[in-house]
Amino acid sequence: MEEALRVKDKEIHALEVKLIQQEDSSQNLNRLLDQHEKAMATLFELTRLFSGGKGMRELSQPFTELAVNALRCEAAVLAVREGKESHLALSGVVGDRSDTLRNQLFSDSEGILGAVARSGEPLMVPEAKRE
Repeated sequence: MEEALRVKDKEIHALEVKLIQQEDSSQNLNRLLDQHEKAMATLFELTRLFSGGKGMRELSQPFTELAVNALRCEAAVLAVREGKESHLALSGVVGDRSDTLRNQLFSDSEGILGAVARSGEPLMVPEAKRE
């Protein structure tokens, strides 16, 4: 009788372990589905923006807002160079200083923006206020 109880306890424990594993898998699946849903919403919004026939300047702000939401950032800037000018204009700005920064000109040889302009690669800065 005791042996039968031990066997049943082991079976119950094995079932509990399987249940916990299934719950973890379910949570991971739900997280992946949420990420997929957000990515799809972002793609649909980008499609809507680009199919509207607007120019790059008009798309800069909504594109920057989408990037901030997708990357879960607090702030972002999108700088553009017009022609062969040596300065960059901030055309998309999201964050606590967005109103004061939008449309300002910055040298392409200084600071974080200059480094990004020279490299041609996007850059994520964990704490830009320190940089």
